[in-house]
Amino acid sequence: MSLTSIGFSYFLFSLDYLAFFSRKNFIILIAKRFLKKKTSEYVLEDKSDLRFNQIIATVLLSASLISSITNHPILAIIFAAFVFLAASIALSGFCIGCWIHFQLRQYKYRRQAKKGLH
Repeated sequence: MSLTSIGFSYFLFSLDYLAFFSRKNFIILIAKRFLKKKTSEYVLEDKSDLRFNQIIATVLLSASLISSITNHPILAIIFAAFVFLAASIALSGFCIGCWIHFQLRQYKYRRQAKKGLH
């Protein structure tokens, strides 16, 4: 692995963690400038879904970077491929992270309902 690719990986890694801890998505902040309508005219997505997806991507890309640094290239490729696959499927209109988040919320609701908390 070259020094340039490691440096770029650290740059992306730090951007991802900065976005994670500041709770701001820098891609959205940049893309807002290119919108044709006012931001209030667009249908908003659930912030909890976006946050959940960001956590999944951060964990998988962190695992990929750590695997790459510790000389486990196959694991690094697998973790990065998960993110690439999820992003590719999301471009076709289905959000895997949103579906997983929904299933987790349903599981929590059913578990609480079973205990009689609802």
